[in-house]
Amino acid sequence: MRVLLIEPSTYNINAQVHPAGSPEPAELELAKDRVYNNTLQTSPTISLTLPYLAALMPADIEVTIAYDTCQYIEEEYDLKSFDLVGVTCTGGPTGQMPRALEWAKTLKGLAVPSVVGGPATMYDEHRLLPSLVQAFDAVVVGDAEPLLPNLLHDVCHSSAKKIYEYNGFLPIRDIPVPRFDLVNLELFTPPHVFPAMTSRGCPRSCTYCSEVLYSPWRFRPVDEVISELKLYQTKFGADKIVFRDDDFLVHPKRSREILTKMLPLGLEWACQTDLHLAQHLDIVQLAVDAGLRAVCFGLESIIAENRKDIGKNFFTLDGISELLLLLNEKGIETQISIIFGLDHDTLDVFDETVEF
Repeated sequence: MRVLLIEPSTYNINAQVHPAGSPEPAELELAKDRVYNNTLQTSPTISLTLPYLAALMPADIEVTIAYDTCQYIEEEYDLKSFDLVGVTCTGGPTGQMPRALEWAKTLKGLAVPSVVGGPATMYDEHRLLPSLVQAFDAVVVGDAEPLLPNLLHDVCHSSAKKIYEYNGFLPIRDIPVPRFDLVNLELFTPPHVFPAMTSRGCPRSCTYCSEVLYSPWRFRPVDEVISELKLYQTKFGADKIVFRDDDFLVHPKRSREILTKMLPLGLEWACQTDLHLAQHLDIVQLAVDAGLRAVCFGLESIIAENRKDIGKNFFTLDGISELLLLLNEKGIETQISIIFGLDHDTLDVFDETVEF
């Protein structure tokens, strides 16, 4: 059995608005986003989803990974030679949904079985699910691990169901090492940054965030993570890592354990976490010693009422300056995420945020 796994590109939607009263309707032009394409092509960061899905496949299945963002898949591959094409998809009109639906149409025209999974299947209380079910031969909803064996069996016997859904939350332990050996690293600019996952979901409940779809927070055994990082080094030559956890340093006790065991590895790494870390500056120093080189924080708003409204009230602004100054002194690249347009914003919020 031959399986092709695709990560779709995104699209630019350029609206041509006609004058008021014109009988001509507004036209939407869909064009492959070459700017995004070129940006991804020169990115050093490798995606985790497809290599991990490939690692879940049985050994007797031939798996191919393709990135729509930096490849012309239709030209490079004979799509009809595959027994199944899987597409991962983020939700919303600005995500991968438009391109994923186009892939579904292309594959249906070639009579190639197709399956889709990813955040789009759960987005906005499953709002996109009917469209995905209509477009693809099968849809995977929820964690893929318990669903993949049945899906592959049914495809082999031409009896695939429309929906494969798992509503539970499996513990994430004893998981396979992602198949980065199937990734054409020439598509990504060196030095290559390899993604790693130490947890799934998030213990926070921010109202705007998609991570609530993957709750409750589940984390891997620390020793398993360390063993995998060592394999990254020996098997793939990885020395730069980005942790894809939504909140990598949220658990002080676990953070101290994993960072202490990372010290001898000599890795350079990046992560995202939350500003509650200001209460644990010893962890910041330990992280720097263990190879932290870049970190992203979600501040979202300097206005307390906004943060309360969106469930971001698990930290205050007290101590943030000390945290950010410490990171700056250590030469750590720091990113702060901001949301403008929340209910308590006024026009002054822009200048006030810049000043803060």
